[in-house]
Amino acid sequence: MKPYLALIHAEIAAKQGFYREARNLYFDALALAQTQNYSLLTGHIFETLADLLSQQHLGDAELYYGEARRHYRLCRADAKNNLLQERHPYSAKETATRSNRPAVSHETLPSMDISYLMKSALALSAEIDLSQLMRKIMAAVLESSAAQHGYLLIKKGDELVITAEHHVGKKQTQHPQAYPLDQARGICRAIVNYVQRTQEKVVLHDAMNQGDFQNAPEVQALKLRSVLCLPIIKQSEFIGLLYLVNRLSEGVFTPEKISMTELLTAQAAISLENAQLLEQTRLAYLQLQENQEHMLQMEKLSAIGTLVGGVAHEINNPLMGVMNFVEFVADRTEDAKSKQVLEQALQQILRIKKIVSNMLVFMRNKTVSVGHCAFNEVLDQTLLLLEGELRKAAITINMDCADKLPDISCSAESLQQILVNLLINARDALSDTASPQIRITTALVNTILEVSIIDNGPGISQEIQSRMFDPFFTTKAPGKGTGLGLSVTRRLIQDCGGSISLESPLNEGCHIRLNFHIDDS
Repeated sequence: MKPYLALIHAEIAAKQGFYREARNLYFDALALAQTQNYSLLTGHIFETLADLLSQQHLGDAELYYGEARRHYRLCRADAKNNLLQERHPYSAKETATRSNRPAVSHETLPSMDISYLMKSALALSAEIDLSQLMRKIMAAVLESSAAQHGYLLIKKGDELVITAEHHVGKKQTQHPQAYPLDQARGICRAIVNYVQRTQEKVVLHDAMNQGDFQNAPEVQALKLRSVLCLPIIKQSEFIGLLYLVNRLSEGVFTPEKISMTELLTAQAAISLENAQLLEQTRLAYLQLQENQEHMLQMEKLSAIGTLVGGVAHEINNPLMGVMNFVEFVADRTEDAKSKQVLEQALQQILRIKKIVSNMLVFMRNKTVSVGHCAFNEVLDQTLLLLEGELRKAAITINMDCADKLPDISCSAESLQQILVNLLINARDALSDTASPQIRITTALVNTILEVSIIDNGPGISQEIQSRMFDPFFTTKAPGKGTGLGLSVTRRLIQDCGGSISLESPLNEGCHIRLNFHIDDS
């Protein structure tokens, strides 16, 4: 029933005046009828399609009248064939003439639709968006050539990639990007390879039964009839090719249609080059804007750094005086309440001192002298220092660290600050995680000690990962963080010649990887 339903849809579209849509629906009906070997119905659809093309001037109707006659003869429908001959006389092919139709001169091409050609060329030349241009090229070429399927292949490096395709009567598939020729299912690679190698066009009137490619497995598998493959040449350079097929009829690509398609292809080559140049210019402009924004950000950070460094120095001296006064009073007071308040004040002063110290470390321009230390020893001291904090958060620490590791090129003070910053960040990230865990591992790779700190928290989004090491950037609530911890950590690691990297798929925890050089002194 499917071929009949498809024919009904086509007839309805034709009656409603949607002639181009009707033409496409007739092609759908033809494909279904041929698949199910309905020869009589196929002949009738060809005849109806030819009537539509002839009445509405949508293409070469004679081709489809001939196919209708051929199918009527195949199923011995002599009455239908005779009626068609009476209604639309047609002389035999051997005479090389058609009734009431003058012979075509291939040099002057009187049947070429010059108006359509000019409109199509204008539309292609006006389009500057590359993807839209390729779709317009395919739509114009298929409409002018009577092809069923068309592919636009562009040369990228030494390979051809499919950048656009169009199929008559089918919902057009939008590919987000070009895809390799190997992934295409409707293309005969033997024909494409020949055109790419020789840069000569291939025209096949009945590919399955005649011509140089009739024995190619893909020709038989795809049941190719009419094939037209044109190289796209721009200033003597091969830039791609156009591959057109019609699997329903033979001899679709007449000399006038081939010439029309060649002219459109020549215009397409010019438009493609222009669109590609505009695309490259646009990308270069975007890159320039991005570089300018990056430079402005660096200048802003430099100015902030100079300001912060000066303020930090000015704060540090009076802060030490305040801290000494508070400690002096706290040591001599007898009142328990006063002592508690003074101890709280001292904790806040120490917090301010740490912030100032972090600012000075971050803004330091010169590399500090690098010492060396035993990693396991500093790690044990750091975990002992943070034991209370980690216990309150119910965090389990799992360690897989080799014994008797060689010393690393990093001072004990710097390493401890690095570990404290990373472990405190991990603790905060695990605040809402059931059964929170932190795993610390080491591995000796040649002259590098690789240290991994892995938690089972919620992970970090890509947007936040790109800014994690920026100074003053924090995702913590106000008063919970300064945004300097990871910036200072990276600076300390870089000062000793090491590196830090982060891997954190969302909802799969966070993996911090540290690399330290082995001390060779």
